[in-house]
Amino acid sequence: DYHLKYADRTILNELFAQKENADEVIIIKNGLVTDCSIANLIFWNGEKWITPNSPLLLGTQRQYLLSKGLIHEQQIRENDISNYSMFGLINAFFNLQNMPVISTKSILR
Repeated sequence: DYHLKYADRTILNELFAQKENADEVIIIKNGLVTDCSIANLIFWNGEKWITPNSPLLLGTQRQYLLSKGLIHEQQIRENDISNYSMFGLINAFFNLQNMPVISTKSILR
């Protein structure tokens, strides 16, 4: 349960500590992509940005971009990640114009 992430980040910190040489962790819950430790995720399918419909946190930037039709929500399974060319990190500080964008080929499993 992540809805109070600001109150207790213990589990997120434990996941982040497992990243070894990676820069970030993608959280998978019950086989579904959720978030990373600092942001909601969006994936580029070649036509539009897709955000997982199973986030741990309904972030304000995510909700804003959904409400404006700038991103679209759908189920993304761990095995679906390879169907996307890149992904971005969005949160209160990162929007579509300044978010980190990473190739899905760089994801370590």
